Parts: sequence; structure tokens; C-alpha cells
Amino acid sequence: MRAATSAIVLATTLGLGGCHPDTNAPAASARSQPASGGVCDVVLSADAAAGRPDLNQLQAVARARGLAVAHLERLGWSFVTAARESADSGFYNLALQTAECIDHGSPASPEGLLLRAHALLQQHRFHEAEVAARLLVARRGRWMDQAVLGDALLEQGQVDQAVIAYQAMADERPGPEAYARIAQVRWLTGDLENALEFMTKAARATDGTDYAGTAWYRARLALLALGYGDAESALKLARSAAVLVPDFPAALAAEGRALLALDRPAEAAAVLRRAAERTGLAEHQWLWLEAEQAAGNAAGARLAEAGLARTGAATDPRTYALYLATHGGDAALALRLAREELKVRADVQTQDALAWALYASGAYAEALPHARLAISLGTADPRLWLHAGLIGMRVGDRASARAWLMRAAARPSFLLPSELARLHAAEAGLDATQPIHPTTSTTTSTT
Repeated sequence: MRAATSAIVLATTLGLGGCHPDTNAPAASARSQPASGGVCDVVLSADAAAGRPDLNQLQAVARARGLAVAHLERLGWSFVTAARESADSGFYNLALQTAECIDHGSPASPEGLLLRAHALLQQHRFHEAEVAARLLVARRGRWMDQAVLGDALLEQGQVDQAVIAYQAMADERPGPEAYARIAQVRWLTGDLENALEFMTKAARATDGTDYAGTAWYRARLALLALGYGDAESALKLARSAAVLVPDFPAALAAEGRALLALDRPAEAAAVLRRAAERTGLAEHQWLWLEAEQAAGNAAGARLAEAGLARTGAATDPRTYALYLATHGGDAALALRLAREELKVRADVQTQDALAWALYASGAYAEALPHARLAISLGTADPRLWLHAGLIGMRVGDRASARAWLMRAAARPSFLLPSELARLHAAEAGLDATQPIHPTTSTTTSTT
């Protein structure tokens, strides 16, 4: 089952700093439509293959073999890989339809159930994914079943339960898939050093043929290195990922962020524009906007801003809410989007998005408990600390605000230019005799 399960290497939907690569601009034709007519017709159509010879070939084999489960399973996971490589979420819709096709011929098969759970997860239908994953674990309980269950639980803020699932996964299969998830939990709980160690193990443990998986791990590792303050290593890692998979959106985003941290905004803007145009993701549009503004390119900034306004709320409401609250946009819309997101995704990044939207709306006292929940795990994300610090200042808790802002100031390379500007302004609002910026910093090499 290596061909099918290798795609789950890419299935860690957890984004550092709230980055979520699995939503996208509207997909085309068959990829954006629910199955109709014959349950298998859509996934075997020419439109579904989107002109990709690899998918065409798998469709042909599936037809020739009478829609056998093994061949449909391989096609379904290839849709997952196509989604990861292209950041086109329509392929996840096709993966879900492939699971329905499998279920039509082989009801309640574990192959179809695993594919279904993963596709639901990527569509942010986390509770439905959890239900499917729990059924799968009860029936079979393999490492890949535990992986998707842990992912669904983590997205819903159930960290302790997710760790139990990941431990069961690691006990059966101590490999890159488990290492990446361990790294994510370590980062989430504030252990950045071990997060770097385990993500490095994940990047090195692939079998040498899974280029997309290795590129994904290197892109994740680049963000961890950036969070640690090592922008040069982050840049090298991101570029090495792009060598494996040219124009890989996650690698482009990581490279652009590293270039921003190195104060090379014009180069960052060129890279991030490619990522934004390739995916349409709100995350990438926002990064591109930040780079263009830092480079002084008003025309480029307007293009990025227009893209955000056009697709942000629909494709990634959490990121768009954060963007609006950060850049002085529609605070009421930001608040509505964040509140809706929290109903399905109660993790620390969503708590932070709601806290920040409340801050932008002037509801500082209401924002504070959400900000405290956002930093309650010690997550190694300076954005969470920055927001908590600014909210603390507004409610008069200057001692806590100083402590949180000091933590953010110790990891400035992970903050966007607009966030750094807010951090510098906050320093001026505190006692000038006790600056929040550290005089020294620590970096580590991850290459």
C-alpha cells in the first residue's frame, strides 16, 4: 500500500503560524462539482484529470481493471497529491468523490473510509473527518488511521486526544509521517528545539522517491528555522524544497518569508507573487502584499490587496480575518469570520484570530480571554504573543503585556513587516527605560 499511503505524508494539515495550505481559489469544472449520475463518472472524466498524464493513466487503469478498489484508491490518493502540489482544493473534492466511488462497489471498505476522512479534513469539515476516522480506528486501527484522527482532533483544539492518536501511530510506524506530527505538537506546545529536531528527521527519512513529501517537510522545516531566528537556513531549506518540486507553493511561501526576514523585500515580492498567482490563497496574497508594501511598490500592493478582497473570505476566513484586523479593514467582517471559524476549528490560532478581531473592534476586555487561550499551550508563534501583548496593554495589564511583547521581540524574523511595525510602536508605549527588544539573539543551524 506504499503508493496510497505515501500521499498521507503530505496529509499534515497543520500550518505553522496559522498557515493553512489546503484551501484555494475556485476550482474548475469537474473538480468543483459534486458527483452526479454514475457515482464514478466524474472521477474518471477527462476534466477531472485536468490535462495531467499521470492522472489520465491512473483513470485508464481503473477503468480497465473494472474499478477495483486498489486502483481507485491509488487514483484517489493521486488527487490528494495533485492538490498538495498545485494548492487546488478542487482535487480534494475529487478525492472525496473517489471515496464515494469505492464505497459504491465496496461498502465501508477501510480504503474508502481513510480517503474520505482525509478529504473531509482538507475541506475543513473537521468533525465529519473525526467521525470517519474514529470509525476507521475502531474497525482497523492502522497507523494511517490514527494519523488522520489525530489531525482532525488537533484542528479542533483537542491536543491531548490528538497526542494519544499520534503516539499509537508512532508506535506502529516510526517514520517521517509520525516525526512531522511530533514536530507539530512540539511547536504547538512551545518546544521549538525538539520541533526542529523531529522535522529535520522527517525531511531526512523519506525514501528518496517521494519528492513532494520531502519538499513539504523542508518547507515546514524552513518555517521552523525562521521561527528560531535563522533566516539564512530557512532560505536554503525553502530553495532546496523548490528544487525537488519546482514552483511548489509551500516552498515559495517559505522562501518569501525568509527573504522578508533578511530585509530583501523586492526579491520576496517576486517569489510571493508566484505563490499567490499559483494558488490564490489568502495567506499567499497577504504575504505578497506585505512584501510589495515593504519594497515600496504601490501597484503590486494594490494587485495583492484586490486578490485578497476578491477571494479571502471564501477561501480562508481565518487568515482573512487576521489580515483585516491587522490592516485596519472591515472589523465587523473580521469578527464575523473569526466567530464562525471558531465553531469548527477551536485551535489556538483560531482563538488568536478571534482575539485579534475583537481587538480591532474595540472589544478589548472580551478579547483578553481568547488571547490567553491562544498562548495557553506556549505555542512558539510570535504573532500570538504580539497580539496578547497589545491586548494586555489596552486592558491595563502592563506587566503581562511587557512579558508577552518581550517574547515576540525575541523572534522578530517570524513576524510580517506590518506586525513588526506594531511591535515597535508598542515599545514606545511602554517604559522607555525598560526596552522590550533583547540585546542578543540565539540562532541555530538547521541545514
